[in-house]
Amino acid sequence: MQKIFALALLALLLFGCASQGAKGFVEGEVTIGPLCPVEPCQLTYEQIDQAYSSRSVVIYAEDQRTILQQFPLTASGHYRAELAPGTYFVTIRPGGIGDYPLQQVSISSGQTTTLDMDVDTGIR
Repeated sequence: MQKIFALALLALLLFGCASQGAKGFVEGEVTIGPLCPVEPCQLTYEQIDQAYSSRSVVIYAEDQRTILQQFPLTASGHYRAELAPGTYFVTIRPGGIGDYPLQQVSISSGQTTTLDMDVDTGIR
């Protein structure tokens, strides 16, 4: 009986430790615009895709200086990153008018945090 109890306790401890290391996600949509100075806009799909794929998502550690991940946006403006639980700061490079401000996100184990961002290009 004691062996069964000990094995059950060991299994619970191992499962608890394993679940603590589970990662979470940050994902979202980035909107960039305006892309034309006058409406209606006559841009090609390639030009619109370039406005998105030329920008990168940058994820910083809690110190706001250490870059942990950097990757390009998809042509649709979507991004997704896997991170260990904790606090991070996310930005877009290049921004629009000046640098895009750092956005704080908290990641929880097994959860997805949504962070949508709007980049103002300054085109009027």
